[in-house]
Amino acid sequence: MTSSAPVDQDWNNIGLGPVPTVPPSIVVNSSGPVSSPPTSGPPSPGSQEKDTDNDYVDRVPTNSKFASNTSSAAAQAATEKSLVRKLDCRILPIICLSWMLFYLDRAAIGFALINGLVRELRLHGVQINVMMMLYYVPFLILSIPGNLVIRRVGAGRLLSAVVTAWGTVTICTGFVKSYEALCVMRILMGISESFFLGGVMLYLGFFYTSKELTSRTGIFYSSTSIAAAIGGLLASGLGQIHTGNYYGWSWIFFIEGVITVIIGLVSWFVLPVRPEACGFFTPAERGLAISRMQAANLTYQASGVPSSCAEVRGPSASMEAPRSSIAHLNRKSSDIYVTAAPRREKLGWKVVKRAMFNPVTPMMALACFFNIEALTSYIMFLPTIVASIFNDGNVLRANLLTVPPNIAAFIATIAITQWSQRWGRSGIPIIFCALVAAFGFVLLLVGSTTRGPFQIVPSIQYVGTFFVGMGVSSMPPIALAWCSVNSAPHYVRALVLGIVIMFGSSASFLSSFTYVASEAPKYITGHSINLGCLCTLVILGVSMLTYMKWENRKRERGERDDRLNPRHYDGMSKEEYEFHLGWDHPSFRFQM
Repeated sequence: MTSSAPVDQDWNNIGLGPVPTVPPSIVVNSSGPVSSPPTSGPPSPGSQEKDTDNDYVDRVPTNSKFASNTSSAAAQAATEKSLVRKLDCRILPIICLSWMLFYLDRAAIGFALINGLVRELRLHGVQINVMMMLYYVPFLILSIPGNLVIRRVGAGRLLSAVVTAWGTVTICTGFVKSYEALCVMRILMGISESFFLGGVMLYLGFFYTSKELTSRTGIFYSSTSIAAAIGGLLASGLGQIHTGNYYGWSWIFFIEGVITVIIGLVSWFVLPVRPEACGFFTPAERGLAISRMQAANLTYQASGVPSSCAEVRGPSASMEAPRSSIAHLNRKSSDIYVTAAPRREKLGWKVVKRAMFNPVTPMMALACFFNIEALTSYIMFLPTIVASIFNDGNVLRANLLTVPPNIAAFIATIAITQWSQRWGRSGIPIIFCALVAAFGFVLLLVGSTTRGPFQIVPSIQYVGTFFVGMGVSSMPPIALAWCSVNSAPHYVRALVLGIVIMFGSSASFLSSFTYVASEAPKYITGHSINLGCLCTLVILGVSMLTYMKWENRKRERGERDDRLNPRHYDGMSKEEYEFHLGWDHPSFRFQM
C-alpha cells in the first residue's frame, strides 16, 4: 500500500484537510443516487488489481459499519439525500444572506445618491460616475488572484473574513465628509468584495456535484433581487432619519454595514471548512460526501460520457480511463467507482494556456461582459430610473417603487434556474433571459418617446423595469454554473471563473457612465446601450451552443483522440497527463 502523505497534502490544497478511510463499497453515481458496485456477474474493470486500483480506500473517512449500512441502492440514495439536505440547511442560508448583503451594500450608494449624498458632499457632473467606477478597479484586478488564493487559504474562512471586511468599509462610508474620502471608501469596498463571487462558486463546488450546482447557484443569486427590494424599503425608512450631524444617507450605510459585520462573524462559526470536518454528518454521510466530491471534482473522463459509451475496459477502449484513474465506469450505468487518490495539480503556464485559449473562455467572458453591463447599470441606477419615470420629486415613492420589480426578478430567477436544472440545459435559458430583458429596454425606450401614440407613458416604462429585472437577474447564476461545470480540473476552473468574472466586472466601467444626469428623464443612450448589449449576448449564446455541439461531435467521432498520444506526456505519467488535460480530454463532453 502506498504512502498516504502526498495524498493528504493534495487534499489539503483544496481546503479539505487530511483524508482518512473509506471502504471500497462506496460508489458515486454521476447523475443520481449512489449505488453499490455489482456483487455478481462479470467483474468490473480493475477488479483484478485490488492492490493497485483500490489502494486509496484506506484514506477516506468513515467507519467499518459504512459498507453494511449502505449495501443497497435505496439506503445509499437516502444517505445522499440526507447529506445534501444538511448541506443546504447549513451552507445556503449563510451564503444567501452574505450574497444579499454583497449587493445590498453595493446598491446602497445608489439609494444614498437620492437621499442627500449628492447635496451634502456637493457632487456634480461626472464626479458621480467616476466615484461609481472606482469600485471596479480593484475588483477587476483582484478577481483572478482571489480565486487562486482560496484553494490554499480555505474557502469558508476566507469568505467569512471578506464579508466582515466589506461590512466594516460600509460602516466607514457613512462617516465620509468629502468627495475624496468617498472615493477611497469605494476603492476599499472593491478590494474587500473582489474575493467573494468566485470564492462562493468554488466553495459550493467543494460540497455539491455539478448536477446540484445550478439550482444552488440560482437560490443564492436570486437573493440579489431580494437585497434590492429590501434596499428600497430600508432606504425609504432610513432616508428619513436626521440625527446629530448625520443625514439619512449615512444611516443607510451604518445599518447595512453593522448587519454585514454580524453575518460575517457568524459565518466563521457556521460555514463548514471541508466535507470530512462536518460534525453534523453521520459517519456514513461523511464518507459519502468525500467520495462523491472526489468523483465530481477530481475526474473528468466520466463528466461528459453518455450512457451509451459508459463501458471502459482498459487500454483498448475508445474512451480510455487509466487503470489507476479516479474513476471507472460500470458497463450497465454511469456510476463512478472511485479508485484512486487525488493527484497533485500544479499551477503553471500550461494550465494558464489551457484556461485562456479554449474557445469557450473568451465567449463566456464576452457574454458575461454584456450581461454584467446591463445588470450593474440596472442595480445602480434603478432608483434613479424610477424617479425619472414619474419625475415628481417624491423620493419616498421612488424608493418604494423599486421593490416590485426586484420581487419579480427574485421569483423569475428561482423559476428559471429550476427549469434549467430539470431540463439539463443552460444555453437556451440564458438566451431566453436575454430576450426578456431586451424587451424590457424596448419598453423603456418606447415609453420615453415625445411623439406618436405613447408620448412618455410612465406605466409602460415602469413595466419595462420588471422585464429588465427578470431577465438580467436570472442569467448570471445559470452562466456561472455553466462555466463551472464546463471547465476542469480545479486550477483551470478557478482561472476560467476568474477570467470570466474579471472581464464581466470590467463592464462596470461602462455601466458607471451609462446613465448620465444630463440625459434625464429619458436616458435614451443608456437604454439603447443596454439593449445592444443584450442583443449581442443572444448572438454569443447561439455561438457557444453551436461550438459545444460541434466539439462534442468531434470527440464522439474520435477526432480528438490524438491528445492521448504518449508523445504529449512531457515527463508526466499517463495518469497525471490525462488528469491535467481536464476539459481538453477526448472523453470530456461540454454540457449545453
